[in-house]
Amino acid sequence: MYRTLLASFLLLAYSVLYAGDMKISDTKVIQAANATGIGNADAPLLYVVLNVDGDGDTLCLDGIRLSLNGTSASADIDCLKLYSANSSMDFSLESSDVCKLASYDVSRKLSLNEEFEIRLSDTPFRLNKGLNRFWLVADVSKKAREGHTIEAEITGYYVHTVGGNTSTFIPEKAGRPRYGTQIFLTESCLSVPWTDDSHYWRIPAIASAAKGRLVAVMDKRWDSNYDLPNKIDVVTCYSDDKGRTWSPRQTIAGTTELGGEYGHGDPGILYNRQNGDLVVIVVAKRGFFDSAPDDNARIKLIISHDNGETWEKPRDITDQLYGSGCSDPVRSKWHGAFAASGAMMQTSNGRLMTVLCVCETEKNYITNYVAYSDDNGENWKVCPDVVAVGGDESKVVELADGRIMVSVRHRGGRFFNIATVDAAGNLHFGKQELCTQLLEPACNGDFIRYSLQKDGARRNRLLHTICHDAKERRNVSVFLSYDEGMSWTQAFKPLCPRGSAYSALTVLDDGTIGCFYEEETERENGYDGYTLRFIRFSLPWLTDNNDSEKKSLFRKR
Repeated sequence: MYRTLLASFLLLAYSVLYAGDMKISDTKVIQAANATGIGNADAPLLYVVLNVDGDGDTLCLDGIRLSLNGTSASADIDCLKLYSANSSMDFSLESSDVCKLASYDVSRKLSLNEEFEIRLSDTPFRLNKGLNRFWLVADVSKKAREGHTIEAEITGYYVHTVGGNTSTFIPEKAGRPRYGTQIFLTESCLSVPWTDDSHYWRIPAIASAAKGRLVAVMDKRWDSNYDLPNKIDVVTCYSDDKGRTWSPRQTIAGTTELGGEYGHGDPGILYNRQNGDLVVIVVAKRGFFDSAPDDNARIKLIISHDNGETWEKPRDITDQLYGSGCSDPVRSKWHGAFAASGAMMQTSNGRLMTVLCVCETEKNYITNYVAYSDDNGENWKVCPDVVAVGGDESKVVELADGRIMVSVRHRGGRFFNIATVDAAGNLHFGKQELCTQLLEPACNGDFIRYSLQKDGARRNRLLHTICHDAKERRNVSVFLSYDEGMSWTQAFKPLCPRGSAYSALTVLDDGTIGCFYEEETERENGYDGYTLRFIRFSLPWLTDNNDSEKKSLFRKR
């Protein structure tokens, strides 16, 4: 009986996989994205690769069978569509190699437990020898619920040979990726590998500017994913519809006319509430650990006076901070420094503030110091107190009582240090402390103020993003603290559970929260750089409807 069953199984496998002499030798189903937005059209869910071997009669795809088991509600989806693509680039209707094959109107009465088919009713798709690529995408309903998920699974494929009369079903054994697609208030993709002829994009930063505008900055890293001194440009764009669509990208540093014909990168950004300027800080020219006092990494400011429409040429402030051109006898001997990317901070009295990563000697060892300006970025000072030893990129906020808190990247948790501010404005830092509640693999995250009671808010709130994983750069998550950063377990949510890295935060003028982050781009051959993605979510979603705030509080800013 065992031999009979085995023979039957082998015969079935042969008849399923082979059609004529051509066969589907391998399949791969990849999560296209972990996030989409309410009302998004053609939102990528799954990326499917069918590898065809052999010769002889042409093999055609008639359709696919799939399931939405695990999806929160079928009403969140208006329509599912299947597209073919000739290349492994990210899905875009603007691409000439994308072709719509079929669509399926999702019924509100569709049982999420039942499988259904999307058939290519008009013309079957001829499969080529080699790799054949397909995208399963969704039109997300404008009435979809924030926080709901779409779980799509490919359960099999229908194929036939040219001249054949019957369609054969080929089951898919690994058609459900590990993660689903979560629905946010807004989701958009700002750049993917090979956007604007650049293979790599990294280092997101974002600010909420005047009139509700969002302004994003990022690294265009051209042919290398690595840091300076590689060819890197700093690029910006803006959104006037809460991150749903974005202006064309504009280069603001990295060319002969814009700072010099060498790399500029790692942008930090701030909206200056006093004068309406947007301030971007970048590092340029030299690699951090390759820097020396007389041949060092340059730190520059780039300012926009018109809400991100145009930008001044980068202005070098390195000699005010460190290196052989610095008048301070201690900092003149520092070898390298850069300001952390992401959110810079402005205190209640208007002081601009960022945190420097410093290589004080030629050894590969990082210390952190706060740099600040009391005249809108014209002149800069450095607090002589060390913030952290053995840290890395850091973020700073002003606490409700006027003290200054710094959060420092560190494997296994975040270092925190708090400074008092004396009458003259001098900072006096205490001892660095390790917070293991914010468990991370040593990766840059963001740390910002959400609300203050003295401004009329119901509660004091701080927000923090990290890769919430002990070892790997994955699972970018957002955390909320109600006790001024003393604890972080009151509320937190994963934003991108798959491979992901740097993240940046901002609070919009309606009180919603925006996160701009790096998501690993997966192809059939594995990792291929980062997609820079923006999502917007609400405080009620973050707190499971246990907290909310008045919208008017944020519009007054």
